[in-house]
Amino acid sequence: MQNHRNNKGKAEWVIRIFLFMSSLFLVFTALEVTIKNTYGKQLLPEPDEELLWKYAPSQTGYLYIGFPKATINSNGFRGDDLKENKRNVIMLGDSYTFGMNVQDNETFSYLLGEKLARIDKEYQVINTGVSAWDYSRKKINLKECMPNTNQK
Repeated sequence: MQNHRNNKGKAEWVIRIFLFMSSLFLVFTALEVTIKNTYGKQLLPEPDEELLWKYAPSQTGYLYIGFPKATINSNGFRGDDLKENKRNVIMLGDSYTFGMNVQDNETFSYLLGEKLARIDKEYQVINTGVSAWDYSRKKINLKECMPNTNQK
C-alpha cells in the first residue's frame, strides 16, 4: 500500500514537472513570436575566415531588440547597393558609422550623401561601418568587396 502511494506521488511530480516545462516552453514561444512580429528579423552575420564574421548580404532587420531596422546591401554594407559610374566616398568606421541606433536615412553616411548629391549627382557615399571591427578587418573587407576602387 505504501509503495503504491510513493509511486502515485512520483507520478504526480512527473506530471507537475512536465506541465511546468510545457508552460515555460509555451511562454517563451509566445514571447519569441511577439518579438518577431513586433521587430521583424534580426540582422544575421555570416562566418568569414579572415574577418571572423560579417553581415550577410541583402537583408533588412534590427541589430538589437528595440533598435530601428537597418538595410544591408548586396555587398554586406548598410545602405543602397553600389552604382556603377559613380564617384564613391567610402566611410570606414565602427558602430557610429554604421548607425547602430538610427534608421537608414539618419546615418551620417546617408546625410553626407544627400548633401553631396545636391552639389554633384556623381557622388555616392558608401557606409562600410561595422560594429566591433578594427581597422585591419575593415581594410580586408574593403579589398574583398571593392577590388576596383582606388584605395589610399
